[in-house]
Amino acid sequence: EVVLRWPQREVVLRWPQREVVLRWPLREVVLRWPQREVVLRWPQREVVLRCPQREVVLRWPQREVVLRWPQREVVLRWPLREVVLRWPQREVVLRWPQREVVLRWPQREVVL
Repeated sequence: EVVLRWPQREVVLRWPQREVVLRWPLREVVLRWPQREVVLRWPQREVVLRCPQREVVLRWPQREVVLRWPQREVVLRWPLREVVLRWPQREVVLRWPQREVVLRWPQREVVL
């Protein structure tokens, strides 16, 4: 099945258990299977992998990986050598080789 959507500028290709969505001018491709989705975005150079309750985002040239779960997020950045752990109302940033730890809450920040 092929579906054309206007003014969204979207083409949807469907097969049993699979779907491909092409979007422009967003420059986005979405691949869907039951319980899974892959999103490719450019020129942002971003790939998003989604499963129930989880998401992985790969970004370049920023060299960043984001892992998401409900209420939690982990961000890995290189060559910055930084890890960010996020929860609602809290954040921990680990940096090396500076050996720095930053703890953040609403209205407060502590650097160790």
